[in-house]
Amino acid sequence: MALFETLLRLIILVGGATLTLYTINSALRSFVLPRADKSYLTTLTVKAIYQLLALRFDTKTRFEQRDRILAMHPPYTMFILPIVWLTLIIIGYTGMYWALDHTLTLHEALVLSGSSLMTLGASFHDEMPIILLTFTQAALSMMLIALLVGFLPTMYGAFSERERMVTKLETLAGSPPDPTEMIRRMHYVGLLENADALLATWTEWQNWFQQIEEQHTTLALMNFYRSPKADRHWVTAAGCVLDSAAIIASSVQVDRAAMAGVVIRSGFLSLRSIADYFEIPYNRNPHHTDTIQITREEFEAVLDGLEQYNVPLNPDRDYCWDHFVGWRVNYDEIIIALSSITTAPYGNWSSDRARQWLKEDIPMKATSGLDEIRQ
Repeated sequence: MALFETLLRLIILVGGATLTLYTINSALRSFVLPRADKSYLTTLTVKAIYQLLALRFDTKTRFEQRDRILAMHPPYTMFILPIVWLTLIIIGYTGMYWALDHTLTLHEALVLSGSSLMTLGASFHDEMPIILLTFTQAALSMMLIALLVGFLPTMYGAFSERERMVTKLETLAGSPPDPTEMIRRMHYVGLLENADALLATWTEWQNWFQQIEEQHTTLALMNFYRSPKADRHWVTAAGCVLDSAAIIASSVQVDRAAMAGVVIRSGFLSLRSIADYFEIPYNRNPHHTDTIQITREEFEAVLDGLEQYNVPLNPDRDYCWDHFVGWRVNYDEIIIALSSITTAPYGNWSSDRARQWLKEDIPMKATSGLDEIRQ
């Protein structure tokens, strides 16, 4: 009987230590490690909170209401995660206290663990192994708090940088962002014909894609932070920029159009890194003959619209289509999948293909916006 109790206490001691170390490892991988490394405890918490929030809407719920509900997903996650970590640490230390001291009941071990973690001093046990454990537990609680205090400014600084470009895009691409609209306005203000200005624009967006790759894989919760306005979203912005660049690279005759290809490559590599984090399947070696979600008729309609505004186009439509598909195929699956998992608002050629939309949530066809620019 004594041997059985000794083995039981040894197992619980090892189990408590393992649970505590696993919890610490989860916190470090989620908020400290500067690379894409998934913590399954964090992932489970994020999914659980999303599922709870999703109970408040169904397929007939308007998107604006969904957006208001899901805007609280990251804040709730940031609030719940420390509670989850602290709870697991309390459980882990409870097991270690009970295993090391035969005089402690489970209730007393639990009270000691909670008191030590919260540094309340409500319970004390004068045994050296227990005293050393209480010191480590109290230190852990302060370290977790310091970790969160230092993490929040980093998170919101990254959010502000991302949203600056998302907001800026509305000036050119309208709302929801539309590649046709973006190219029309670029042509009207002379941006397409100004090689240096066009290069600066593409460089700015290339930097943005590199930024979101780093932030959205190392700070995975960033993917679910929603824009201040319901009709803006980082995924639809990315899709609009990539499609605009693909149309220009394949169909518009301007100087330095090839630079658009650099932006596309930077963009789809960034989105692939985010897709890898979420384990989204996609074709890693696509071919320009592969099927994409955009039809030839939709593409032709865009070129017809651009032609009406005297955008200089390549007259060979077969050539244009073949090259557009060659660019789009690199991010076609990913942009739609990311639109789905982040519940992005309606966006042309991206989130519009990610789910079934209520008629009331589909925006009216935007005007060219040239009258707004003239004013």
